[in-house]
Amino acid sequence: EKSNHSILLALFSKLLPYTLAFMVIALFADYYMYGVLQYPCEGGLWPTVILTLFMVLSAQALGLLFFAAIPVLRMALSLCSLWGVVSFSICGFSFPQPAMEAPVRALSWLFPLRHYYLIYVSQTLDGNSPLYSFTNYAALLVFMLLPLLLLVRLKRALIHTDYIP
Repeated sequence: EKSNHSILLALFSKLLPYTLAFMVIALFADYYMYGVLQYPCEGGLWPTVILTLFMVLSAQALGLLFFAAIPVLRMALSLCSLWGVVSFSICGFSFPQPAMEAPVRALSWLFPLRHYYLIYVSQTLDGNSPLYSFTNYAALLVFMLLPLLLLVRLKRALIHTDYIP
């Protein structure tokens, strides 16, 4: 009601404080790693900040997509938690992604963290141009736009679904 029944305004006003909080935390981590600990940052500060923003927004959008697809809060949160835990393994942090079986390698494209990781290695560590990571930036942008497909379903779920504790 406070958003005049505009789902976009409601989502923007709900997610903006979290986006800002996550960005402050991520930027502090970037400052600590590259400023205090002097990790190599070949790509520059602003591409790293933009990459951080893309990661935060794509992760929030994926969570929103899960809730729009499964409008039961417990199930959506469980799926988000599972997706987050599996993403570290399937994206190549704990086991090299090129050494995985072909179907698992293909599934890794469904995780925003994989694209973030590839851009991070390419730009921040190697100093490559952002054009080199165009497909990964496009994938993160697709993750950000996916919830738009289910906005009507999400609005209906938010208005008509009763929360049962």
